[in-house]
Amino acid sequence: MPGRFVYDVAISFAGEDRHVAQELAAALEAAGVKVFYDDNEKAALWGKDLYSDLTDLYRDKAQFCIMLISQHYASKVWPTQERRAAQARALSQSAEYILPIRLDETEVPGLLPTTMCLRWDQETGSTIASAVQLKLRQKCASLADPDMKAVPPAPTIRSFQLSLDKIYGKVNNALSPDYMYGHLARTAGYLSKNVSPAPTAKDFIRPMSWLASIASTVGCDLQEAFISRYPRRCPYCIESHCVCFRTNKEPPEYIPAYKMAQEMYACKNAIIHGAVLVSLDFAKNCIASIYPSNEVIWHYAGPWFHFSKLAEEVAEVHEALSGFLTGKKNLSAVSDEIADVLAWILGAWHITLPGKSVDQEIISYYLDGCPVCRRSACVCKPYSGRPQNLFDPSVLSDALKDLAELSEALPAASSEIEELQKSLTVVIETQNYPLARITLHQVAMKLGRLREACSGTDKATTSIPIIVTVLNKLELSYRQ
Repeated sequence: MPGRFVYDVAISFAGEDRHVAQELAAALEAAGVKVFYDDNEKAALWGKDLYSDLTDLYRDKAQFCIMLISQHYASKVWPTQERRAAQARALSQSAEYILPIRLDETEVPGLLPTTMCLRWDQETGSTIASAVQLKLRQKCASLADPDMKAVPPAPTIRSFQLSLDKIYGKVNNALSPDYMYGHLARTAGYLSKNVSPAPTAKDFIRPMSWLASIASTVGCDLQEAFISRYPRRCPYCIESHCVCFRTNKEPPEYIPAYKMAQEMYACKNAIIHGAVLVSLDFAKNCIASIYPSNEVIWHYAGPWFHFSKLAEEVAEVHEALSGFLTGKKNLSAVSDEIADVLAWILGAWHITLPGKSVDQEIISYYLDGCPVCRRSACVCKPYSGRPQNLFDPSVLSDALKDLAELSEALPAASSEIEELQKSLTVVIETQNYPLARITLHQVAMKLGRLREACSGTDKATTSIPIIVTVLNKLELSYRQ
């Protein structure tokens, strides 16, 4: 349990890499992380048996161990002992314990080449500190009361992300980033398709959830990413109401790039220190305020511009993610692209569902945990997700059995029902999507007429419940 740990993080490094360890320790301490860095513990270590004491520390006394991987780290005696102690701890628990940071390409015994590493030349102390903060929050959430509701009242973006980690963390840990990205692309595509005539809240929640899960996988704090990218300002023109259409994505007056970064950082800190509840509703309203022209474009030119930009941003997430996983891009590049996708999704929510609270809809959606298996910790298998705009053949098979029962209850309509059964059978066997749409429409229309004809007759009590059951299954099959 966290209460038995003395430190949040212990840094293991070679003496030749002390300058990196010192910078990292300072950034972690500034972020409120309790860190073991030997130079800060001279008095505590004075006179102790370092072999025994440091072995205990790297094995038992920190929630995570950060390893600074380099040629010196692989060859020196003390780092080797620290590494062995940390690896002994890692072997005894299912969750990650060792958080490696590469200073060069040296291979270290026991560190698999598939282990995700951050790269010091691609990060800063502050970006790594933010990732560590998220790891600590995730660990705290995973140890919380298992009966606690998935999403607390008035959720922040961060609590939304941590709640998803609690529901899906174990499942997602076994998934590849590409698998998760596939679901982001799929759900974003279906959101685009369902925007006409009107999308539902869950059309938005699904891609936002996969976006948050991808963020967790790479160590990105979604809340930090959003307010860093959109601190009530456009990231290009840095105006509170975007004027990029006039300035070609530049500030209206010349300002050096480093001063732009300083101003955006100051705006982010104003949000952090201003007692603002950084919820998804806050983020939605923030985007609506920065980009009021999006709603005008939507209503006069249609939603297609908006969703072409969303598709572009979703593609850029994959590009940034691929670059990060291969060491070519840093974490902040992924964070920026993730924030951009969230912004376009929330912008569309504001326009299409103006009367609905994002926060409250998420509470309702995840009230029972995973909406598929209804568990507080998801037990769904990969590739078992519900169809969204296709149809579920297993549900249609159940409906086919109900139609056989309906045929016995309404012998006068048995020939009509038999025609419906034949059509459903062909759909189940071929899984032909256009044919399925036509068949489901025909079945629904025919059953609606049969229900109307049965009302008020002696057949009503036996046939109408079957008809309602079949209609519900058809709806469930096509749009979940």
